[in-house]
Formats: sequence, C-alpha cells, structure tokens
Amino acid sequence: MTDANKGQPIGSLVERSIKNGKFKVSSREIVPIEELKVGDYVSSYHFTDASVYARTLLNTTSLSYVGKLVNIKVGRDECRCLPTHKCIARYRDTSRDYCVYIMQRGDAFRVGMSKIWHDCNGCGPYKRLMDEGADKLWILKTFETRRDALLEECKISIKFRLPQAMFKFKEGRGSWTQKEFDHVWSEVSNIDDAKTAIEYYNRDIRYPYFNKSKKHTSIKRPHEVYACNLLENSEMMTRDKKWAGIELSTTEYYGMVYNLSVEKDDNYYSGGVLIHA
Repeated sequence: MTDANKGQPIGSLVERSIKNGKFKVSSREIVPIEELKVGDYVSSYHFTDASVYARTLLNTTSLSYVGKLVNIKVGRDECRCLPTHKCIARYRDTSRDYCVYIMQRGDAFRVGMSKIWHDCNGCGPYKRLMDEGADKLWILKTFETRRDALLEECKISIKFRLPQAMFKFKEGRGSWTQKEFDHVWSEVSNIDDAKTAIEYYNRDIRYPYFNKSKKHTSIKRPHEVYACNLLENSEMMTRDKKWAGIELSTTEYYGMVYNLSVEKDDNYYSGGVLIHA
C-alpha cells in the first residue's frame, strides 16, 4: 500500500464511470473496490465548476488490516474507511455550537472549551490555538449549549488529569505574569494522559484537527479531514452534489483494505459519498 494510513475495506462500493467525450461521465456502474483496475475511470467531483468528471485510476494497492473502521452514514448513503483515511467535509452553518478540545504546546497538554464559530473571528478552536502560541489541537466533541461543553471540559480535566489553565496568561486577570505561567507550564509533561483522553473520544494523537502551520482554518468550508476527526454536526457530499448531515459509528475489522490513487481532483464516490483518494 502506498499509504498504510488510508484505505477502505473489501466490498466497499465505488462508482466506476464511462466517459462521454473527453471528461464527462456518460454512464456509471457500482462495483466493489477490489474489482477496480489501474486505467479504469472513477467518478470524481471538481469543486471549481461543481461538475462530476471521469478521472483515471492511477494506482490501486491493498494491505491486510486489523483495527477499527469508521462508518459514515449520509442520508441513505453509507461508506466505511480507516480512521486515518481523509474525507471531505464541512461543519454545518451554525453560530451557536460549542466544542471541547485538547491543545498541545511542547510536551504539555490542556483541555479547553470554546465556541465553534465566531462571526467576527472565525473558527473558535483555531483562534485559541494561535492566540496561545500552541502547536496542535484535537476537537473531541461538539455541544449545542455552553453549559454542556463546560461540564464535559470539567469531566475530562478530572478523569484524565488534564489542566484547564491556558498556556498564555490573559492580562488583567489576577496578579499572574506570563513569565510565571511559562515557568509553571515548563514543569508539565503529560502526553500519556492526553493520549488516553484523545483515544477515549476515538481520535488519534498523530492526527490533530488543527496545527499552527495548517493552511485551512475554516471548518465551515469544504476541507480535508481524517475520518477519526469527523464531527457529528458535519456534512458530506452525496452523489447528487448535495451536502447532508452525517451519522458516525465504529466497528472492528479484520481483512483487506484498498487504497486508490485518482488523477487531478483526487477524490471519488464510495457508497454514494464523496471521499478523498
């Protein structure tokens, strides 16, 4: 497998296409992923002109896999993939939701809570990451009320022994100085506790939702996201080019997984859902 972190299980249904002219899809058929061959055409979505094209399958590889699969249900459509397979999603257009996250700076980790979206300042958790000069951030869960998010933050802090104190001291709050804050945090190294908490929420410590060098900062726009980081209130695109809410679950799996490499748009439809190749 070119990338052991990507793939879908045997039996996953993929849309194989027949070209009309140079690029357009004239007809299509649904086939198991293991039947696809290099040189076949698969249906791929082009975001610039919102069209579906027949793109060449450049490579297909397989590997035996033991572990969890993420099941993604979008309306009547459904696909399965490895937790570290990239999907294409966007967060629903809402300004009221909150999230609980774990943030990393150096060897120190903390738990926090923020509004998921601020109309003036954009993505709440990403802004927190940048404001505090942190390195990485994992969104664990989203909530419709601030109270529920605060309760979850408190529970995580107690259960997994993760501090709630910010990495960067806010001027005007108490008599602390940033130098004193930095001294306290320099004594903290709690990666094991953080890893346990992140895995508890079916996330992967190797794959944060945001990091300080990440180009994408707006989760309301379509973006690539690892399946293990998909949020319950996210939407994914169906074959009729409509965005729809998702339902997530996980299952244990033992068997072959297949990874596709697709030209140009680098995406394809599996189970009627658009995912990254």
